[in-house]
Amino acid sequence: MHGISVANTGALNRALNRARGQATGHPASRQRGWVLVHTDGEGHGSTHGPTHVQTQAQIPAQTQAKIQAQTQANNDAGARRRVRRQHMVRPGANRQNQTGAAVIEFALILPVLLVLLIGSVDVSLALYDKAVITNASREGARAGIVARNPKLTEAEIRQVVRDQTDLALIHFGPIKPVPNVSVVQSTMGVDANTLDVTVSYTFEGIGLGTLFQALGQPWVLTSNTVMVHE
Repeated sequence: MHGISVANTGALNRALNRARGQATGHPASRQRGWVLVHTDGEGHGSTHGPTHVQTQAQIPAQTQAKIQAQTQANNDAGARRRVRRQHMVRPGANRQNQTGAAVIEFALILPVLLVLLIGSVDVSLALYDKAVITNASREGARAGIVARNPKLTEAEIRQVVRDQTDLALIHFGPIKPVPNVSVVQSTMGVDANTLDVTVSYTFEGIGLGTLFQALGQPWVLTSNTVMVHE
């Protein structure tokens, strides 16, 4: 009397079936999903019929090790695929994330860029106004030392200086800038017979000059010219 034991299979049983088919040469012994093991009453395998297979105890240890290694490799590969699927993102979502990061970075760096821009413009304007008052002081001193009769008075020298600065100085406020002009005639000592013209101007600019004034330290540009009377 023969009995049939049925075992549900997975990847391990399919590998066992392939090994049994290669060992016995019976293609019919490889079943998909189920393994049919025929035994007689004494536990010996039946030798008749097309479904003769070996029991698991009869499989060599080396073959069992290979089967277990293959099963472990398949499990590892499946785990890696699941991890990759979890970390995969849609291309559109990635672009949106990059755009959001770029906007935040630009918002953080914009104030620094504005400060640098305004500072550069104000420094350039200050250098220009410095050149203007330097040229005005030289023109006033030159007009005061020229040999003429009578020579220009101090008020006339100041007016020469202001004529040079009225249209040349750059300002952004509603009030036209008026520089301070100091004229000193020297008739004694080592500086005898010289004319000293000093021009000072409080620079405002776009932002830095106003900021300095608010802090109580106005940005004052000064130029001095000394010439000898002819």
